[in-house]
Amino acid sequence: MRGMKRTTMLCATVLAMGACKAKDKAEDAPAKPVVAASTTEAKIEPFTHIVAAIGTVVTRPEKYAALSAPSATRVSKVNVSTGQRVAAGDVLVEFDQTAFTSAATAATATLTAAQAAFNRAQRLSAEGIIPRKDLEQATADLAKARTDAVTAERAKQLSVLRSPVNGVVTRMVAVLGAPADAGQVLVEVADPSAFDVVLSVGPDDAGAVHPGARVHMTAG
Repeated sequence: MRGMKRTTMLCATVLAMGACKAKDKAEDAPAKPVVAASTTEAKIEPFTHIVAAIGTVVTRPEKYAALSAPSATRVSKVNVSTGQRVAAGDVLVEFDQTAFTSAATAATATLTAAQAAFNRAQRLSAEGIIPRKDLEQATADLAKARTDAVTAERAKQLSVLRSPVNGVVTRMVAVLGAPADAGQVLVEVADPSAFDVVLSVGPDDAGAVHPGARVHMTAG
């Protein structure tokens, strides 16, 4: 019995020493790091560059019209309203035609008389009946009469405001029966497809926008 106990204790000691050596070897072995990360391929992708700027909406000169009365008059007809789409040549506002028609008729009559006086003065001057200065005066009167006739006819044409462009009525301040002063803007027409946005940005932000780059604008 004593021999068996001694043998058992010896085996236990040997096992314990073997376990200690295995533990020492495990501690001496280098530790393997555990990295919780993944890798991916780098690619070139577009990104959004946000610029804050103060912008102004402006119309292109060839697609915008501001119409006014040719002289002091009164509004007799208003055919359109703000927001209404119009085509080139459409009648927008008509003024009282009495004064314009009378002025055109008087100018035409004056021109006819001036032309007759010039013809007579030219004939008499050629015959030596009247002095040269009378012919010069008749020539000046004829030139003035022609200018007045053209001005009166043009004013008669402008007494009916027509849209010069295809677009939308953006402003209408003409009121039926109300007086209108010369040069007072009564109607504005613009093409909504021909607006430009002018932005005020610094040199650094402006340099970041390249020709041909896509730009998305938001307001508010």
